[in-house]
Amino acid sequence: MRRSRGSGLPKSAHGIFPRGEVHIELLEPTDPESPIAKFLEKNGEGIHHIAFRTDNIEGQLKQAADSGCRLIHEKPFPGAAGKLVAFLHPKSTHGVLTEFCALNPDANH
Repeated sequence: MRRSRGSGLPKSAHGIFPRGEVHIELLEPTDPESPIAKFLEKNGEGIHHIAFRTDNIEGQLKQAADSGCRLIHEKPFPGAAGKLVAFLHPKSTHGVLTEFCALNPDANH
């Protein structure tokens, strides 16, 4: 497991377990005021979100918005592992926080 404090989420750490084409990321709050700590306090342990890799994150966001999905982020931003990320609101995705992620052309891979 790779463990890093640079998870892309404030006040949290993560570990990534690659398994073939699938990566499982575990998140850990490092501060009781972190978004992850607040999620755990409200919902208990379980799945926080699901992510889908894409080669065209801005196109995926546009397609989601055009389909009526509520976007949390209209523009991608730097996230974990040097990727660009953006999220769809769970109220638009049957209660599941959904992330699009793409390689960041500006990141050192």
